[in-house]
Amino acid sequence: MRNLSLFFLSCMTVAVVLVEPAGAVDSANVEDYATEVVNLKIDPTDPTGKLIRSGRYDKALSVMANGNAVQENEILAKSIVCLYLLDRYQEIIDLCKRRLALHNRRSTAGYLYELVGVCNHKLGNQRDALKAFDMAIEAAPTKSAYAGRGLVYSALNKTELADKDFRQAQPSGNSFPPVTAGTAFTQFDNYILVMQRTVGLPAVEVEDESNRSSRSNSNRKQASALRESGEQLEVTGQFKEAANRYKQAIAICDNDATLWNALGLCNLTDLYQSSGKANLAEVVSQLRKACSLSSTDWRYRNNLAIAEYSAENFDEAAKIMRSSLHMLPAKRRSNANHLIGICESVKRFSKHLDENGN
Repeated sequence: MRNLSLFFLSCMTVAVVLVEPAGAVDSANVEDYATEVVNLKIDPTDPTGKLIRSGRYDKALSVMANGNAVQENEILAKSIVCLYLLDRYQEIIDLCKRRLALHNRRSTAGYLYELVGVCNHKLGNQRDALKAFDMAIEAAPTKSAYAGRGLVYSALNKTELADKDFRQAQPSGNSFPPVTAGTAFTQFDNYILVMQRTVGLPAVEVEDESNRSSRSNSNRKQASALRESGEQLEVTGQFKEAANRYKQAIAICDNDATLWNALGLCNLTDLYQSSGKANLAEVVSQLRKACSLSSTDWRYRNNLAIAEYSAENFDEAAKIMRSSLHMLPAKRRSNANHLIGICESVKRFSKHLDENGN
């Protein structure tokens, strides 16, 4: 079912074809690595790969924190994807600017300038975005870059210039509708669409929120120490060992939602796409426990929806997200609605297959 549903959903994702200038081939460049990350073509045994596969982008960034993202293309690409999915656009701009200060091939420079343009556009800095897109098109005039600059021109009410760029962004062939401000699509928009059809939404890491008075309790202090040990094990990719630490902490303090959440996410990271959906039942149970202990906290419900989605319980995932919309921060609601739409689309497609005997 997963392969079938993902095939169907992949057909819904419109990807812009990039036009690479002659002689601008850049082996193992940032764009190549980012494409692999977005499509989950990353080593599933690597700690960072496992974290990204399960939607734990914040935790993946903490694992990569000791790497030199300015010089190492692979780490930079993974960081860009994680930050983009977390809406941390200014951090991406800063990373790209540092990387652009180095010697770059045209394709890499074009990709980074385009990303700076997209992020400035997202932040409402249209003048800076326009400068970045001009540089991107000069370095590597892709359809995606023209689509992005067209969006900026539209935001600046420069309709004629926007329409000119949209014509440049038009995919080849007669089967595609005209590109407009409402349909223009950059390669970075694809990050969210592709990752959401695989892992749903970004998981939310919840820190130990016990106050000082409760920390003075010996049991609480012991549980906190075990949790910290588990977090350190996760950073090194030892997820099974980390889960055991969280279980030991829960045995001491079983009414702490943050511990149940940590255990659920740790097991999701270790099991997702490796052991099958049946083994995710325990993950769902653990995250449900976190929700029961803190029923009005959207973070636990968000993570529960991810687990249900990963276990292919699409109806339940959509139900949880739909009932949580009023709790979500404004910037997360559009992504949540998109996930609900994916779940409903899978349900309709499955019903169509059943009715037609497939």
